[in-house]
Amino acid sequence: GRLLLSQISTSGQPPASRILEVVPGSPAKIFLDGTGTNGLALDSEDQLFGAVHEDGSISRFDLANPGAAPVVVAASYLGNRFNSPNDLAIRSDGNLYFTDPDWQSPKPNPQSAERAYRVASGGEVSPFGEYSDNGSTQTVQKPNGVIFRGDETALYLGGTGGLFKLPVANDGSVGVGTRVTA
Repeated sequence: GRLLLSQISTSGQPPASRILEVVPGSPAKIFLDGTGTNGLALDSEDQLFGAVHEDGSISRFDLANPGAAPVVVAASYLGNRFNSPNDLAIRSDGNLYFTDPDWQSPKPNPQSAERAYRVASGGEVSPFGEYSDNGSTQTVQKPNGVIFRGDETALYLGGTGGLFKLPVANDGSVGVGTRVTA
């Protein structure tokens, strides 16, 4: 019955942001101020997760108690914070997938590459985003945008080289995909 979205300022590095709530027939209002979020997603239990470019985390926000501190779900890979988590999608089994380009990243970039990541139900973080092109395996460049196919057996990942379709196994791991559009 409502839409939650991040409103991002055009100034600052990283830019400030807040979560707005839009209820049909009413003007938008501030739901949470100062979140530093970009992409948002709900899991199967209606828990709100945000890609927080401000601190480089994926965090869970308490919808029932908006004033509660967010809970960090994933904050780093190989000992370094993420660059600038951007978009995310959550599979019904709790596996979470997100993109991490360097749009609002601190400089120098904390991560050595811009990647897409999976956070398994148990919290383990692993990169994904490989595709096959003319017999060679390549990685999606500047990943930005991730969404599931309805049956959750594949996800679509955007990047500067186009849109890619990647298979998702029963355990949530992501296989080598194919380019859908350039």
